[in-house]
Amino acid sequence: PSGDGIDQDCDGVDGTGGGSTGSCCYTLNMYDSWGDGWNGASLDAYENYQFLASYTISYGSSGTESVCLSSGSYFTMDFYSGTYDSEVSFEFYDPSGMLLISQSSPTAGNVYTISSVSCP
Repeated sequence: PSGDGIDQDCDGVDGTGGGSTGSCCYTLNMYDSWGDGWNGASLDAYENYQFLASYTISYGSSGTESVCLSSGSYFTMDFYSGTYDSEVSFEFYDPSGMLLISQSSPTAGNVYTISSVSCP
């Protein structure tokens, strides 16, 4: 909905402008319990088997990123290990704000998959 402070269709504007663009943004919240960043660890996102982006905390205890995806696409997110993975945690929310996954001390490999992205 327009005016909610969320750029649902990743066009840089709050609100969808009266019609679905066929894309939507998910929210990735990342945390580091020690406060020194993820020490080389990352979450890498893939859409339709193509690399989309790599997410990490370079320094500090938290970070938030938007992960914008096309409706109907295949999405995976993989965790790549660094040092001190026990300090790492993350949450992934759908465009409506529903928590999809919350994980602490992840192990390397696939951590989340959406077989067909559904945008509101």
